[in-house]
Amino acid sequence: MRRRLAAYRLTAAGGALLFILAAALIVLLLGPSHDEGPAFIVIAIVLAMLVVNGMPTGRLGQLPFESSLSERRERFHPGDRDAAGAVDPPEEEEAWRQERERYADRERHPD
Repeated sequence: MRRRLAAYRLTAAGGALLFILAAALIVLLLGPSHDEGPAFIVIAIVLAMLVVNGMPTGRLGQLPFESSLSERRERFHPGDRDAAGAVDPPEEEEAWRQERERYADRERHPD
């Protein structure tokens, strides 16, 4: 169960939605009768937002702006990638060598 719960992360917007949902539930259950209608509408909107956001793409295909969890992890956690196998092309190595020489020359001859 812990592993399953650890797979979910709550953003600030998600926390705000859960707070609004809890407040609307409290108003619906304990509040005055004239506030039940707006509280029910807020609950319906928040639940609809949570359901639509949590829907898998499935057979409908993936929208162009959406990416899978593994793709987002690759993009936002570059430390997980295998950097040992990455080799700079010769042109890039030459550019870095020239930059190091310019830096060393500036250090030797300050203006």
